[in-house]
Amino acid sequence: LSSICNLKCPMCYTITEEFKKKVTKGLMDFELFKKIVDEIAGKVYAIRLSLRGEPLLHPNFIEAIKYAKSKGVKEVSFLTNSGKLDYKYIEAIIGAGADWITISVDGTDEIYESIRKPLKFTDTLNKIKYIYDYKKKHALIKPVVKVQGIWPAIKQNPTKYYNTIAPFV
Repeated sequence: LSSICNLKCPMCYTITEEFKKKVTKGLMDFELFKKIVDEIAGKVYAIRLSLRGEPLLHPNFIEAIKYAKSKGVKEVSFLTNSGKLDYKYIEAIIGAGADWITISVDGTDEIYESIRKPLKFTDTLNKIKYIYDYKKKHALIKPVVKVQGIWPAIKQNPTKYYNTIAPFV
């Protein structure tokens, strides 16, 4: 849905000259998205609404989840840096039927904040906790939430990283 991002993380391919030369930055036309989903409906079990960009920047992100689900796509997933998530948006994503959310969490505390600036680790962790609590309150299994992070950001204290995040994902 998006080849643009609201961050400039130092390890990301999207900040490289190669990416800038090869990829036109922008948002997918929503009519094109619907056409693609119509073509794959009944043939493809799962889709991921992200690759090399922040999908939550797309103004039709919630509608994209709903559309894919309405056409019979069994699993709709996406990867996010969480910067655009707020509690109402989280509820809208859950209500739309997202099945998997992967959140990039590179390290904890100041390591995370140096990589994912201007995001704050506590804010991102609170968003993850909110999803966990919301699912628990409403007896939901989905969306499944997972985190991903780069090893150099975690290797100084992988136990702290795991113990901080694992209870909620």
